[in-house]
Amino acid sequence: MDRKKSAIGVLALTGLVLLAGCTEPQSVKKEQMRQQYADNSLAARLPMAGDLLNRGQVVQARRTLNECLAGGLNNPMVYVTDGRILSAEGHIDQAYQAFETAIAMDAECDSAWFYMGALKQSQGHHSEALTYYQKAAQLKSSQFGYVLAVADTLSLLDRCDEATTYIYDNLLHSRDGDVLAQAGSIATRCGRMEEAIDIYKRAIALNPRNTGILDSLAGCYRLKNDWGAAAETYETLLKTATSDADRTAYLTQLAACRFNASQFQLAWQCYDKLTVLDRSDYHHMLGMAQSSLGMELTEQARQEATRVLNVSRDNPDAIMVIGCADFLDGQYERAIRSFTKLISNERLDGFAWWMTGHCHEQMGNTERAAAAFQIAGTLRPDSLLLQRIVHEPTDAM
Repeated sequence: MDRKKSAIGVLALTGLVLLAGCTEPQSVKKEQMRQQYADNSLAARLPMAGDLLNRGQVVQARRTLNECLAGGLNNPMVYVTDGRILSAEGHIDQAYQAFETAIAMDAECDSAWFYMGALKQSQGHHSEALTYYQKAAQLKSSQFGYVLAVADTLSLLDRCDEATTYIYDNLLHSRDGDVLAQAGSIATRCGRMEEAIDIYKRAIALNPRNTGILDSLAGCYRLKNDWGAAAETYETLLKTATSDADRTAYLTQLAACRFNASQFQLAWQCYDKLTVLDRSDYHHMLGMAQSSLGMELTEQARQEATRVLNVSRDNPDAIMVIGCADFLDGQYERAIRSFTKLISNERLDGFAWWMTGHCHEQMGNTERAAAAFQIAGTLRPDSLLLQRIVHEPTDAM
C-alpha cells in the first residue's frame, strides 16, 4: 500500500514536472510572440518616417524614427532612414556615419548605397557619387531610379557617350513612360538629340497623352531646327488643351514653328487665332504682319504692322516689316527711311544695314551699297525673312 501511494506520488510529481516543462515554453513563446509583434509594429512604422520625409515633414519624420529607435528596432533601414533625416536636418557628417553603419550591417543594402551617393552628389562630389550609385544599381538593377542616377551623374561628369549607352543598355526595356522621359531629359542635356527624340517617342508610346513628354519632344525638334516635326507635335498638344491658357501657349509655339519652317500661311492662321484668344498682346498681330510679309502680301503686311505701331509706338519689328514691304514694292527711298530708324537697334542693326545696301544697289548707288554691305558684314544679319526677300542663301550673309 505504501509502495502504491509512493508510486502514485512519483507519478504525480512527474506530472507536475512535465506540466511545468510544458508551461515554461508556452510562456516563452508568448513573450517571443509579443516581442515579434512589437518588432513588426515598429518595422511597419519605419516606412512612415520615410514617407513623412518625402513630404518635407522632417520634424514628424524624426519623431517617428525616434519612436522606432526607442523600441529597440535595429536594422540597416533604420540607419538609412536616420541618415536621410540627418541630411535633411543639415547634419551631413552624421548622415555619412549613418549610411556607413547601414552598409557595415548589410553590404547588400542597396538603398544605403544609393542615399550615400545622393549625399555625395549634393556636396558636389560627383565621381564618388557615381561609385555609390553604380553599386546600388548593381545590387538592384530593377530599381530604375538607381539606373537614372548613374546616367545623370555620368552626364554631369561630361561622360555623355557613356551616359547615353548606359541608358540604352539598362532603361529602354522599362514600361514606365515617366522613367523613359527622365532618360530622354538626360540625353537632351548631353546634346544627343537623335537619341533623346527616340527615347521620348518610346515614352509617348507608353503614355500618349502625357503633355509634359510631348512638350519635351517638341523642344528636341526645335533644338534640331526640325520645325516641321516640332509643329506637328504642337498640333498634337493643341488637341489636348482644356483651357484658353494652354491653347494660347501651344498655339504660340505652333505659330513660331510654322513661321520658322517658312509655312507662312499656316503661321498667319495661328497668329490670327491668337488675336482672338488674347487681344491684349500685340505680338500676335506682329506675327501676322511678319507672316504676311513672308507670303509677299505687302499691303496686308503694312496694315498689320501699322496696327502694331498704334499700340506699340516705334516698335522696331513693325518698322522692319514696313521697310521690307516697301522694298518688295520697289519703294526703295521709303524703305531706306524705315531701315535708318533701325541702325541704332542692337538686335536689328545688321539687318537694317544689309537691307539699306540692297536698296541702294537697286537704285544704282553702288558706292553706298558697298559701304552698307561692309558694315552689315561685320554684324551678321541672319534672318529667314531676309533670305526670302532678297533670295540669297544663308552662307552669303
